[in-house]
Amino acid sequence: MRALLGDRVTTSRGVREHHGKDESYFPYAPPDAVVFPESTEEVRDIVDLCRRHKTPMIPYGVGTSLEGHVLAIHGGV
Repeated sequence: MRALLGDRVTTSRGVREHHGKDESYFPYAPPDAVVFPESTEEVRDIVDLCRRHKTPMIPYGVGTSLEGHVLAIHGGV
């Protein structure tokens, strides 16, 4: 992933925690990493990498889910 995105991949605790919680009552579950693609092609390549390595992908918008949709309960990106 770093070879593809460089510094647009982060495992920073603060960023992961921010992306691992929403407005639901469920406890937060941060992903293993957060990526910031800048093109459709990068998204395609991320999807391919995650598929090949059987890594869960959790799309994140603004984190307003009320049902826990953005929680990375199995880790992932």
